[in-house]
Amino acid sequence: MSTQKRSCFKWYPRLFTADMIRALLDGRKTATRWPLRKQPVGEITYQGEYAWEDATGAVFHAPVRPGDVLWARETWVELLAVSPSTDDPMPVGPGEQLIEPPTFYKDKKGNKRWNYDGTVIAYRANSNVEFCDGDGFSGEMADKGDIPHWRASIHMPRKYARLFGRVTDVKMVRVQDISEAEAKAEGSMPEFDMDAADFINGAHCSSSTYILGFKHIWQQLYDSGPHAWSVNPYVWAADFCLIPKPEDE
Repeated sequence: MSTQKRSCFKWYPRLFTADMIRALLDGRKTATRWPLRKQPVGEITYQGEYAWEDATGAVFHAPVRPGDVLWARETWVELLAVSPSTDDPMPVGPGEQLIEPPTFYKDKKGNKRWNYDGTVIAYRANSNVEFCDGDGFSGEMADKGDIPHWRASIHMPRKYARLFGRVTDVKMVRVQDISEAEAKAEGSMPEFDMDAADFINGAHCSSSTYILGFKHIWQQLYDSGPHAWSVNPYVWAADFCLIPKPEDE
């Protein structure tokens, strides 16, 4: 496919598991695949301009094109920028992002006092944050009804996202039509094709492959529904490169 970019781009959200977020952070993931909700019938033919036609004449247009921006939705939580347990701004590590800094005032003695405001977003994939209640208690002593809770990735707004990928190519393929290089670019790790019983019985172990690693990831995500690996559904396969958060064009 052509990699020519358009003069403007479209934002496109993608849900990623914690393992895939860590693969993005490590620079191991530069591709993503997801099933078409409506599956083509029979074989497909490329029509140009990122469109494919199936055996019935139905045309499917790619939801993204080169130049568009994927943004990662991940498990997250919104926190105050000041910790009730220390009365100081909370440390912002690799798994947190300061969105709005806290404000402060001077007390009668001229000491700086922090207001309980500001916003920090913590990301579950690599955050070590410990939640506390409004009185500063954590763990077993915390009021469970007064502590933050992780929020599902589907509810993350774009303004809190931290990972963005500029699409460089997109195509429609069967999920099983994937090469070793493509499976590695998905962020998968090499795995062996052997079940526990064979291993216990001393069966010979074949070499590991990234395709098997990707197959395992797909099965965890989709094998309980209509897009199982064994069905070999059509998918959108997009390559991308990680970029800083872009401004709207």
